[in-house]
Amino acid sequence: MRVNHPSRFIFVVVGFLLTIAVGFIVGRAIAGTSTPAQAQPNPPDSSILTQDLAQEGWLFNPVSTGSSPQPGVALLTKDQAIAKANNIFPDFQKSPDLTGISANIGELSNSRMQQSAQRGEKVNNTFLKPKLVWIVSYEGIKMPSAGPAGSNISMSTEMNVVIDAVSGDYLMDYVWTR
Repeated sequence: MRVNHPSRFIFVVVGFLLTIAVGFIVGRAIAGTSTPAQAQPNPPDSSILTQDLAQEGWLFNPVSTGSSPQPGVALLTKDQAIAKANNIFPDFQKSPDLTGISANIGELSNSRMQQSAQRGEKVNNTFLKPKLVWIVSYEGIKMPSAGPAGSNISMSTEMNVVIDAVSGDYLMDYVWTR
């Protein structure tokens, strides 16, 4: 290869290397401030929770986090509710498949339990009346499916932990397979 103008050749090479260097620096800066795709939150919002729970006889009525529906009663914050759930189920937050953690506050009751109680059946009375709760959802956790012995099929699930919004007590947990 014969170069007629060495200064142009050097200019092109330096320009090319400079472009690569700037691209590398900008790419690293963007990557450092972005959340990786696997950690992007994809949590259920309160309307999805309301619909899903209704299918199972649960009534979830979202409330605003700005004010307590019970005057003079302090509520757990969203961060406190998530911390409580993380303490109860520490493996959920460490799951490599976790795509998001969210928390929704609302009043939760169970219409089927109410009907059973009206018929005189013995039921757990925790959710006979609406109870103010945080539902902390862990999205994307992989769980083994109930398949034949030796099968390694796993399904993406949403693990939900229900925390009393006033006392911070653990009330129950449930799973949705999505």
